[in-house]
Amino acid sequence: MVYKIERNECIEVTKGRPLPLQTRSSSTLFARTSQLPLQNDVMFNLLMRFNGKLTNQIEKIIQIEEKLQ
Repeated sequence: MVYKIERNECIEVTKGRPLPLQTRSSSTLFARTSQLPLQNDVMFNLLMRFNGKLTNQIEKIIQIEEKLQ
């Protein structure tokens, strides 16, 4: 499956409000594990941006190779 996203576009994958930032008082195991979905969404957005940039580079390389032939 290929997703087309713009360079500064984020994909909303969670529903509801963002989780609050971790504070010293919320260092329990439950508080730390509840922040994992938000961190996963951030990583997912970064990987999708990388994928989009690499796809654009591949298309440019193919065009250059076609011109050279």
